[in-house]
Amino acid sequence: MDFVDRLGPDASAAVFAVLRDPADLAHAAAVSRSWRTLVMVVHMSKIQCLRLCPEVASFTRIELEQPTNSASGSDSGVNEEDAGSTAATTTWENYKTEKMVYMHLVHALFSPHTWMSCITACLGASSTDNFPGESIQNTLEPRERVNNWPCYWSSGGQEDPAVPEFLVYKLCSDLCLIDEIRIQPFRAYFQRGLPIYSSQYVRFKFGCPKLPLRLEDLVSEENEGQLTADDNYIWMYTSSEFPMLQRVPCPSVGNSVATRIWGSSMPEWSSPQVLSRS
Repeated sequence: MDFVDRLGPDASAAVFAVLRDPADLAHAAAVSRSWRTLVMVVHMSKIQCLRLCPEVASFTRIELEQPTNSASGSDSGVNEEDAGSTAATTTWENYKTEKMVYMHLVHALFSPHTWMSCITACLGASSTDNFPGESIQNTLEPRERVNNWPCYWSSGGQEDPAVPEFLVYKLCSDLCLIDEIRIQPFRAYFQRGLPIYSSQYVRFKFGCPKLPLRLEDLVSEENEGQLTADDNYIWMYTSSEFPMLQRVPCPSVGNSVATRIWGSSMPEWSSPQVLSRS
């Protein structure tokens, strides 16, 4: 006898909740129709994803894109035989979609992957000393010099060094997994003693603009960028204050990231990189 039928849905759900490895839950859902139904009806895939990645709780809805000519599979009813009504069929399809999306998301979040940069464009800096020569766009270049010319961003500077500066970037996707953020302070190779212009601490925010981005919002040779104020964004995640060498792994929900730096004694800065995949 199937233990789901023997124990009942509540006790069976408690047993499934013990599964910690996403692969174990996927294998369990493939055992039988009753197991698959239980996994979907009690939202086990979503619960497991939230347990491993709490930031997913900010999702308001999920959608699954499918080819228009795709045929419906064998799982086309509340447990196939109970799918007589349109409402029951819709509910069952929602269960299937949720299970598929969250299982794929967990797999993508925790599977081995190759590195790539998630930054695609600059949205602006809180201040720039000499634009465009010392623009935030220079931070996208990891080299200290380009064509024998120093390459860095320089802030306008503040009388109080504790006042933070901001660098805001556009990410390559609305959903990115951020494994690592690398920041390379600028080393003034042309100055005596080769000083490094670095802040003491850094903080990161991930979120999205309140309004859709336009092409003219991006920093260019003619446009310094205006979308640096906090009230232009909805921030889903704000990190703690980290020393410059601290790594900050976390998922990003939204397509924007802001870097807040403070405690600097000198205004020049260079090359943050957000490395991961979308």
